[in-house]
Amino acid sequence: MKVKEGQSLLDKTHQLFSPDGKLNLFEIYSLEVKSDLVTLCMCSSGYGKQNAGEGITSLSHAFYYSGAKNILYTLWNISDFHSNTFMTTFYQYLNSGHSYSRALRKTKLDFINSDFNLPVFWSGFLLNG
Repeated sequence: MKVKEGQSLLDKTHQLFSPDGKLNLFEIYSLEVKSDLVTLCMCSSGYGKQNAGEGITSLSHAFYYSGAKNILYTLWNISDFHSNTFMTTFYQYLNSGHSYSRALRKTKLDFINSDFNLPVFWSGFLLNG
């Protein structure tokens, strides 16, 4: 089915992929992601499954394969509150001109020097790219 010019991204997604409107892992592999940074702020977004002949497949791998240059993801479940705090801080550093890796480092240091200093709150966030 051909995508019409001028359609919204949501309409294109509904037209090209699952009829239920959900984007699954293997559909992500077929996308052309032209983004410098993809942020996957959800539980275990970097956790993958070993597939014979394919290696490990995960959301982060799918976006990297599809063209994303940098991907920020998590290795385990992190509470919504701590994820929100982490992402807010990370994007504040980005908006003030820091590189992705510097913003991530500074955010982790802020957590280490706060009441959220346990590694479970900050060390699961990784940047690939």
